[in-house]
Amino acid sequence: MFKGDKYNVSCVYFVGLEVMYIINEGIYGLFVHNLFHDYKPKPVFKKEWAGKELLPSSVWGQSCDPVDLVVEKCMLPDLNIGDWLTVDDMGAYSIACSSTFNGFEKTEVKSIMPWKQSEAAAKEVPPPPHAPTMPEPSNATKRKSPTTDDDDEGFQKVVSKKDKKRVNMAAFYP
Repeated sequence: MFKGDKYNVSCVYFVGLEVMYIINEGIYGLFVHNLFHDYKPKPVFKKEWAGKELLPSSVWGQSCDPVDLVVEKCMLPDLNIGDWLTVDDMGAYSIACSSTFNGFEKTEVKSIMPWKQSEAAAKEVPPPPHAPTMPEPSNATKRKSPTTDDDDEGFQKVVSKKDKKRVNMAAFYP
């Protein structure tokens, strides 16, 4: 209501709070694949967040570019400077495609597991049940040109339904 030069509040609605976090990475760094793919990173929920109030949040990169939106909508607790935010499924191309836009240096990569140990661990992970496997040839030294039409050991023929062309895939074993 309006009375003279004063306003009287007859009803108040609290619309809500949205927290905007600015992190030390962005779409010109490790999150560059946000620009080229339909990748929508999601922060990983941490055990120490259990029981804390989660607030509607957005996560922004450090470049001050309005395009530098890392996570548009997510629920996060009240974070402090120095807290870590973890994101799954970043992949190899996150660092390979990053740039030094706006003068920001590329992120330093630190190994958390020696290469030989990680290579051995990767061998122990079974392939997903739907993954095709290439048959082992009975004679590993026998090699034939990948353009052959013969069904020889070490070759698998794939026919594309789209254009009905035959594609030969070679599997050579040292």
